[in-house]
Amino acid sequence: MHDAATARLYHEHAATAAARQVVDYTLPQPVREAAMTVIKNVVVLIPEDNPQLLVMRAFTAHSALDEFKEVLFFLNERKKLGTAAVAEWANNIRDIGEHAMLLSIIAAFLREHPSREDDTWMSVMLEAKKKAIAACADETELDCGWFFLDPSEKETTPPKQASRTKKKPRRRKIYAGDL
Repeated sequence: MHDAATARLYHEHAATAAARQVVDYTLPQPVREAAMTVIKNVVVLIPEDNPQLLVMRAFTAHSALDEFKEVLFFLNERKKLGTAAVAEWANNIRDIGEHAMLLSIIAAFLREHPSREDDTWMSVMLEAKKKAIAACADETELDCGWFFLDPSEKETTPPKQASRTKKKPRRRKIYAGDL
């Protein structure tokens, strides 16, 4: 019989090997699709574990953003998105997009996640929040802070559209007679 550590190691190896096949564009499409199925079957098992992180990092290292998104949406749909995947998403938000979805997931994690009392987990999520808000402010017209309001405040405060043009304030010219 195998113990939990051995099972985890098998999951990590399966995820890593499948990710290598998915990003190998010289392989036939059916092989890559089968590898993506393996990835989905492995990473959905234990959300807060290494396979999600290994797969997401492999995809970002090979600029496989479509595959990254596919796994993210698959996990999110099944409520199996782990902290590592969210943090990787925040690290690559400018390429991946979906700012509103990421911000709402981070906000929910900060409110409800079982690990929110852990200092290391919290620092990872706060860093992800910082990156996501910065990208949101630079690239969208969303009210980025709205996602982090208390749920009761969200009901009474609709999100504002941020100004898309970031104009610099005009400086008033000072003439000799003004002094």
